[in-house]
Amino acid sequence: MTIRTAEEALQRYKEKMGDELGSTFHLCLQELYWVSSTWDIHETLFHDSNTVELINSANGGVSFAIQTVFFEYVQLGVCRLTDPATQRKSKNLTVRALPDLVIEDLKLEIDQLVSESLKATEAARDWRNRKISHSDFHLKASQAKPLKSTSRIATTEAIARIHRVLQPIALHYCETNLILPELGDNNAMSFLLHLFAGQQKKEADLEAVKSRDYKTLENRFPDWLKRHGSMGTRYDLDRILKVPREH
Repeated sequence: MTIRTAEEALQRYKEKMGDELGSTFHLCLQELYWVSSTWDIHETLFHDSNTVELINSANGGVSFAIQTVFFEYVQLGVCRLTDPATQRKSKNLTVRALPDLVIEDLKLEIDQLVSESLKATEAARDWRNRKISHSDFHLKASQAKPLKSTSRIATTEAIARIHRVLQPIALHYCETNLILPELGDNNAMSFLLHLFAGQQKKEADLEAVKSRDYKTLENRFPDWLKRHGSMGTRYDLDRILKVPREH
């Protein structure tokens, strides 16, 4: 298998598709890779009760924050990739620009696939508009209709539908069967393995305490793993204004 840098891939797509289509296709694909790899991490970390229990055992608050932030980031990502091609004077990076850039023989197929991707991202767009990008007052006050129902499999489908838009273009211009690999799985699994090793060490420490073997507990952590500063100082504006701007 040939491994290309992002710049090499961009040049290849431009050569095969022309500058405008090649650039738009490449940038959409790169954005989709980033969104899908983030979703891969989310799914690997939270795919079953065992991984959830492991992460919660480290810190439930951090676990909840990771799950929420990753989920909401991906909702934003699939919305951006299916937003209108232009809004006022702005030009957006979106698969909705592709039907007007491909050859005539592909327009109908790509337009249909774009429509299917829009349908698959309807719930994400509702979440984006009323909860993530903006905080709808009536929703917060329970005075509006609930957000459209979504799920992990619905999010996975939204990503797959966006990928499906790109596949016929890659096949026609590059004779490439474009796949979407699980790019984030290995990173997430490495994180889980370190958490598991830490959990085992925590259990060993508890056993050491029970047996009063305190020597094994000495100097366990470096100074940089200790909390620095007192509670309530991070958001002290007077302190912040004294910190050099490069920090």
